[in-house]
Amino acid sequence: MAIAPSGHSGQADPRDLAAPMKILMVSEDVPQPNPGGLARHAVVLSNALMRAGHEVLFLGTDAFPPERPREATRLECPFRGVITLRRSGWKERQLGFFNYAKRWYLARRLARTIIQHCAGFDVVHYHGHHPSVGNFLPETLNFVQTRHDQGADCVTNLRFRRGEVCNALDARECAGCLRDHPNALQETLSGASVAAFRRAVSAALQRHKTIHVSELLQRNAQRVLGGAEARREWVIHNFVDLQALREAIPAEDPQEEGFLVVGRLDPAKGIADFAARWKSAGAGAGASLPLHVVGDGMERPRIESIADGARVVYHGQQPYKRVAGMVIRSRFVVVPSLWEEPFGTTTLESLALGKTVLALDRGGTPELRRHALYENQLRLFDSLEGIVAEASRMASHRSPVAPRAAVSRFRWGVEDAVPDILRVYRA
Repeated sequence: MAIAPSGHSGQADPRDLAAPMKILMVSEDVPQPNPGGLARHAVVLSNALMRAGHEVLFLGTDAFPPERPREATRLECPFRGVITLRRSGWKERQLGFFNYAKRWYLARRLARTIIQHCAGFDVVHYHGHHPSVGNFLPETLNFVQTRHDQGADCVTNLRFRRGEVCNALDARECAGCLRDHPNALQETLSGASVAAFRRAVSAALQRHKTIHVSELLQRNAQRVLGGAEARREWVIHNFVDLQALREAIPAEDPQEEGFLVVGRLDPAKGIADFAARWKSAGAGAGASLPLHVVGDGMERPRIESIADGARVVYHGQQPYKRVAGMVIRSRFVVVPSLWEEPFGTTTLESLALGKTVLALDRGGTPELRRHALYENQLRLFDSLEGIVAEASRMASHRSPVAPRAAVSRFRWGVEDAVPDILRVYRA
């Protein structure tokens, strides 16, 4: 669903949508050996645009040799590894305050790279972590950025602190993400930097076009940054690669075994907290139902200590095709994210494969209900304890729609989103 920006119809002559465009796609997250949701989104969109007859060039990072990571991302269009953003730490954690100069420097550096390569292109589409980059690009450049996370209004991209969603508006409170007890100087310096960062992002979003992958991200940006009436912005939901899902489906419907949780292993994702609760839940209808955990991150040691090979089985980081296969073989999927998920790719792909999904009722997750294939496919809860209780009751659960039939019925693949995105390009 596309939402036209204030003051613009968001409509284009349908004949224009068929005309080939030259598109420069940009992301510092591509290529990666194990791409995340943002990188996969940008790659899948690039491939779909190219298959639709458009000319696409992808500007990515020079941090990895392109051959093997490009194979992992399935990137089909031409690629240039020219983005250099190394030495970007600036010792913020050691000093205990956020530094706006770092963000100004990196955004300007990225903009200069774009300017060096954008001549002759009809549109530049950026997917990344520097929302103020548009300030350093000419206003005449047809530049679009897609916001995938909460980095437009939060310097950590998460809006999550000390185990809870952070709704603080006072920029001085942001120092608490670097120190449990910041001193007055650290609060003052962080406050000034975060306030400057927010002003820069607000100016960039007014200068060029913005796509949010969920209504949640648009609301949060408006709440923190203001100035929505001056912006050209759209909401176009994240999408799935239906072709990749079809390729992962075996010829015969597999037997469903246990249930699955997939994601980055850090506190915001809630995976370790959920696994610990599941393991200690005790006897019940689902006592023998194994939880399969896939992912890697800072909480890996905790997951490894919880995993017992029976009630909780840890598989480490796995390639995309194998993860899709594990979703297909699961009885249902759990998404225990404690932070406000902008728009969970795992959730959407699980829905596309016909799986019931249990998740917390927060962030952009409730928006995914509009993509469900059947009633109560996406079940939302107020707490992890509620998910544990429901998972225990679902020991005999079977997916009501087989994966192949589900994918054929699903109506929000990348091909469905491309027309909306082309309208933004031409607006």
